[in-house]
Amino acid sequence: TFVEKGVDIAIAVDMLCMAFGDGYDTAILVSSDGDFAKAVEAVRDTGKHVEVAAFPRAYHIRQVADKIIDLTEASLKPLFLADDAENTSVASDR
Repeated sequence: TFVEKGVDIAIAVDMLCMAFGDGYDTAILVSSDGDFAKAVEAVRDTGKHVEVAAFPRAYHIRQVADKIIDLTEASLKPLFLADDAENTSVASDR
């Protein structure tokens, strides 16, 4: 949607502006969206390190990140409250 793209652009712009302004050494992006691949490449071109937390099927973003943090049902399950863990299922193959 238009709002989602606006947020995506804002995240990419912030990542780049802060990289050029030396605002961080390592960026951590939590997204499986391949649209971020070019922004991640541009950030890496500034000499910054980029780690991406993504689902297993996020091919494009995985190809450009320095480090991948796998988002799977097993890795996310400890984050749910005990009562919610039994009733919540995470699609680990997104």
